[in-house]
Amino acid sequence: MYAPSRKVGLRAPLGTDAVRAAAGIVPLVGIGGIDAVTARAVRAAGAHGVAVIGAIWRRRDPVAAARELVEAVA
Repeated sequence: MYAPSRKVGLRAPLGTDAVRAAAGIVPLVGIGGIDAVTARAVRAAGAHGVAVIGAIWRRRDPVAAARELVEAVA
C-alpha cells in the first residue's frame, strides 16, 4: 500500500487507487507501511482489512497501538 519504513529494494507501492480498482472483484487486505491514519484510507478505498507489523511492534505501547488500529478500521 505504502512504502514500508524498514524495507528497501521493493517495487513501488500501489496505493489506494489499486484497491479502488480491484474492490469488489476479490477480498482485499492492504499491507505495507500502514498505520492507524492510513488504515482508514485503505478501508475507505474498499479493502476488507489491513495487515500490520511495524505499526504495532515499533510503538512504545503495542497494546495501545493495536487498539488505535482496531478503532481506525471499525
